Amino acid sequence: MQVQAFSPVTSYSYPPQNDPVPSGAGSPSNPMAGTGAPSAGRSAEHPDRSDDAYASYVRNAGAQQPLSASQLNQARRSIVQAAQKSLGRLADPHTAETITKTVLDALSRSQTFRDAVSFGLHNDAGKPLADITYRNEYALNPGSSPMVGGMQDQPASGGGGGDMQGPPASGAAVGGTQSLAAGQPQDNDTGNRSLAPLNMAAEDGAGRPYVSFSVAPNTNSPYMPLWEEGLIHEIIHQITGAGDPANASPNRLGPTEILARRIAHEMGLHIPDFRGYGAPERNAMLDQRNAGALREAAARHGSDAGNLFKRLDTISKGHDASPDFRDLGTASAANHPQEQYTRFARAA
Repeated sequence: MQVQAFSPVTSYSYPPQNDPVPSGAGSPSNPMAGTGAPSAGRSAEHPDRSDDAYASYVRNAGAQQPLSASQLNQARRSIVQAAQKSLGRLADPHTAETITKTVLDALSRSQTFRDAVSFGLHNDAGKPLADITYRNEYALNPGSSPMVGGMQDQPASGGGGGDMQGPPASGAAVGGTQSLAAGQPQDNDTGNRSLAPLNMAAEDGAGRPYVSFSVAPNTNSPYMPLWEEGLIHEIIHQITGAGDPANASPNRLGPTEILARRIAHEMGLHIPDFRGYGAPERNAMLDQRNAGALREAAARHGSDAGNLFKRLDTISKGHDASPDFRDLGTASAANHPQEQYTRFARAA
């Protein structure tokens, strides 16, 4: 995971699309998977998962077994169901809705995303999209002034759209006795970095995959395209097993970001180009995105913003918050479309 952000850099070009793809055997256990066809990615003869060439390997392997109409319908249902199962770990109805919309759009508009979903169904390296749930976990940013809060006292480190592969370090402490709401950014506070989202692809104690990502910015926010691309980045980690460049290279994007950027372009998202995963310009832009999204979320909840931060505190401690969002208060409900509350309360 990394706290990062905007500034145009060098142009980006996709890797070659004709990488050889070894074939293997095996049958997926997921009900969305087809039967009878050989599994394209079970052979050990493939690029290292952190090599850029792995992006082409994933695309080619997934394209060998395109999703059927039945699998696409099941995938759409599973995307909605995943958001519903995640309600107690998400900040607000808008974030739940935006996650659902983003993943559905990717499935509908991006052939690369569909290839990656197929890869996750038919290859041991990836996980089925249907198995992934979502969270909004935050941590204290050690580079900022101390914050009052019961938030996890964990370093915000890593990269890739602000991502951390795997759970936080085992030595990370969860503690604090004061309210996280004290760290709430002010409307005019563009420099508040005391909270950092744990943007990561990880597994819980039972081995179930999840994606933790920041709260969603407003629908028409300038941060939205990069937020959607970052969410896709984390999902790609899970469904393909792709990694990021070693030592957060400033000169190489890595396969996860290559795939995520390609998907974003196919979705029609306009995002800036960067020369590498760990490029300072990229880090700065993602930092702006993370802080901006949190500011907008606080503003969405008006006088109940403190309740939002209490909810994030609960989620970040590893607990479920109210799945019907009643803990957010009446001002929050007034600032969200009523159908969001109704739909998700009904699901809960």
